[in-house]
Amino acid sequence: GTRVGEVPAAGARGLGADQSIRDYLRTQVLAPLDEEERSFLRRTSLFETVTPDLCDTVLERDDSAAMLPALHRRLQLVVPLDRAGTAYRYHHLLGEALAADLAEHDRAAVAQLHARAAPWYLRQGQIDEAIRHATESGDLVLTGQLVFLCVPLAVGIGNPDRPARWLAAIPESDIAAERWLTLSACWLAIMLGDDTDGVTLWLLRAQQHAGPTWRVDSATEEYAAHVAVVAMVAGRGGIDETVELAARAPRGL
Repeated sequence: GTRVGEVPAAGARGLGADQSIRDYLRTQVLAPLDEEERSFLRRTSLFETVTPDLCDTVLERDDSAAMLPALHRRLQLVVPLDRAGTAYRYHHLLGEALAADLAEHDRAAVAQLHARAAPWYLRQGQIDEAIRHATESGDLVLTGQLVFLCVPLAVGIGNPDRPARWLAAIPESDIAAERWLTLSACWLAIMLGDDTDGVTLWLLRAQQHAGPTWRVDSATEEYAAHVAVVAMVAGRGGIDETVELAARAPRGL
């Protein structure tokens, strides 16, 4: 006798995404729930740790603090991580089944959920999670803004590992297409001591994003000012241009 919300012990351990387990979960565990409850579980299955505030943010609702404990009372596979009920985790088999259902039945929502989650993780100080969700959202502008927001810290401490990891998850064509990602790639190339051609390639692309008047615009426009800073650090313009940019860029920044 398996209780509602439990996975049968025999043969279940280690099967992961096995279709028979998913079928069991769908028919015996999720089917008795109403559609709102199933939708809630599907749309929050993207997150390893589920909190009421995160759920309210990504689902644009205000009752997740009541929904999560109610689901826990019905399903043994919704596991509280503390006695206060401030955080939950879905059993990995349930999470896999829910994620598969989400991709199959509500694919359009996936990108939107990731995009809403990214700023939430940023507010919690979870930068890597924020950037991961922004990347998975497919929103290059959002991803570029979040990555570059964190690049100055990496530059300041001289540690390229994190921006290298973030940019490695993004196709090079997407990096070149989004201006803040391009600028992040410039800084990464400099931090890695990349060859002259590598730095120059990304700097030229950043200058294209900034427009032909980027030198003049660096006094008034933020992106152009950042391009000017990279150009100065990379030492591409000679002494006279470096002095001129040094006078302009701080105003643009």
